[in-house]
Amino acid sequence: VSADYEFLNYLRQASQPLFKDEVLSEGRFTDIRSAGLHYFTQLSCVAVVPLTVKDEWVGLLNVGRGGRGRSYTEEDRGLLCLLADFLAHHLSNTLLYDEVRRQNKKLSEITEVKNQLIANVTHELRTPLTGILGLTDLVMEGADGPVTDDCRRHLGMVKAAGESLLEIVNNILSLIKIESGKEASAVRRIELGRVVDETSGLFEGVFASRENHFQSHVPGDFYVYGDEDQIRTVLINLIGNAAKFTEKGQIEVYAAKSGDMAKICVRDTGIGVSSEDGERIFEEFRQADGSVTRGYGGTGLGLAIAKRVVELHGGRIWVDSVLGKGSEFYLTLPITPTGIQATEAE
Repeated sequence: VSADYEFLNYLRQASQPLFKDEVLSEGRFTDIRSAGLHYFTQLSCVAVVPLTVKDEWVGLLNVGRGGRGRSYTEEDRGLLCLLADFLAHHLSNTLLYDEVRRQNKKLSEITEVKNQLIANVTHELRTPLTGILGLTDLVMEGADGPVTDDCRRHLGMVKAAGESLLEIVNNILSLIKIESGKEASAVRRIELGRVVDETSGLFEGVFASRENHFQSHVPGDFYVYGDEDQIRTVLINLIGNAAKFTEKGQIEVYAAKSGDMAKICVRDTGIGVSSEDGERIFEEFRQADGSVTRGYGGTGLGLAIAKRVVELHGGRIWVDSVLGKGSEFYLTLPITPTGIQATEAE
């Protein structure tokens, strides 16, 4: 075993083809001759070529006797070196691919466990939060007796905090469902203008409190294909962000056809986004203002969810903005049922 190791160690250092005839006849191989002959005899070969990539040993190429017992020449040695270089890189890439695949499998398993844990925790949080909000409403309505102004104000703060926490829980659950593919999509033909009007109606109070004017320019006969609930979620996040970051300004929604896709724009005259933050805001738990003490509330999940939904529909989402002057959030959605059976689309 010691002699075999010595021979293999020599091959590792040599990184050149070694022939059996050389080991037998040349004096420079005296120290490894016995181990070398043992190796050649065991494997029935007459030449061995180390396979190396960037001084890393990945294997050995053992070569049998030439046709009709012909001895190998120096030209053959050169060909063996070329063949060894090709095989070494191929083997190295194969080993690297296998390692990456194993690591990806482990990461996938870890991600699945993480998502399941977060989903379980957030699901368990949602039930007591709903109960807290319901009881808070009852107390504020005087179900347990008269409520003073101070008490009503404090209960309002409790309710606002609970609603904010519930929003975080729901957003996390939505993101996990979308990423894991467990949220089935009910694709059908959608009247976009109606969905925009319904969504903007949810923010009438916010528009009024911040003195914003909202206007939809989406035609009544403008249709897209997709999951209506998921597309409504995207619009809620985009219009909600526009309302949050705009004060005494204008918020508008446009839609136009662009090939087989609809190009939708949610435009505002709010605080805007810097060019550096243009891509970052679509990441989970990120806002343009990433400091701990942010000037605006929010979970930092809305745009990440919107991005996942739009990509699931075969579209893309991006922002064109000038800091301090406003933002234009664009997204594309299919306007034809490409890849969808007609019955499913209807």
